[in-house]
Amino acid sequence: MGGSAHRERVAAELKRIREGLGVPGEEVAAALGWSQPKVSRIENARIAVSTRDLATLLHYYGVPEEIRAELLAVTADDEGWCRYASVHGRR
Repeated sequence: MGGSAHRERVAAELKRIREGLGVPGEEVAAALGWSQPKVSRIENARIAVSTRDLATLLHYYGVPEEIRAELLAVTADDEGWCRYASVHGRR
């Protein structure tokens, strides 16, 4: 799975979790000190979520540790690939 496929998977999972909790995106944004468009862009895979922001979201949502670890690992792998690709002219 490539970077964009991983990003889309993580984004879909975040949206599923938030909607399952019945929490509006505006509420998440306000609680985390973010803009509502940032939450929307993350959930729609329009921007990549950093591991830091992902950890913040997962903690806020109360996601179990095993799921948090999996999603964070996927995101960290993507960040590593993006750094490698930018240094080596691959994208």
